[in-house]
Amino acid sequence: MNKIRQRILDALPIRLRFALRYMKLHRRFSLLLFPTLFTEKLMLRIAIDRRDILRQAADKVEMRRYVENKVGKRYLPQLYCLTDDPRSIAFDTLPSKFVVKANHGSGFVRVVTDKRTIDVQSLVSECQGWLNIDYSQYWGEWAYSGLKRCIMVEEFVESSYKDNQGIPANFRFFVFDGQCAMIMVVIGKSPSARMNLLSSLETSASDVSRASARIFSDRRSA
Repeated sequence: MNKIRQRILDALPIRLRFALRYMKLHRRFSLLLFPTLFTEKLMLRIAIDRRDILRQAADKVEMRRYVENKVGKRYLPQLYCLTDDPRSIAFDTLPSKFVVKANHGSGFVRVVTDKRTIDVQSLVSECQGWLNIDYSQYWGEWAYSGLKRCIMVEEFVESSYKDNQGIPANFRFFVFDGQCAMIMVVIGKSPSARMNLLSSLETSASDVSRASARIFSDRRSA
């Protein structure tokens, strides 16, 4: 039954297909014809936007090159290893803290805060599992299709705000027409992540700092 339903969905015009997905996810009617909400515009972009910059943004390796070309290498975490064979990672030469991730999807990441505690073979197997996944098939996101898959090992970036496992807060900046309109502060990982949304139009750096401290404090006391 699921296969039949998927075939029917695949046969629909792409805009209608993503409109149905939007209505299921957000429980509100929208055919994405005249999008006004951020969620509508995001879903429509996934459905029909085919600009090359989106493919570049979907690839973490290409985004490193983009940042380096725009503002310089000094703003990037150090890259210790880039490989399509996780067995080739020289764990003995890595520092005690580092981050392992795949370049071609979301959620493919392992933050290592103490190298002595990891099972290397298990981590290598996890990396190989990431490489076997075509992330574009999850949500039909064109930008992820056909990316050259690889594993990256990057520098661990320290932060004053981190969860109980020592993983730093995640700051996400939502930019519209070249201006940041919203900042999301996230501590922890799904499904137990804590977050706060701030309007950057009325938010200062100190407001972001206070929001991070509040989320961190709430998480520790929970």
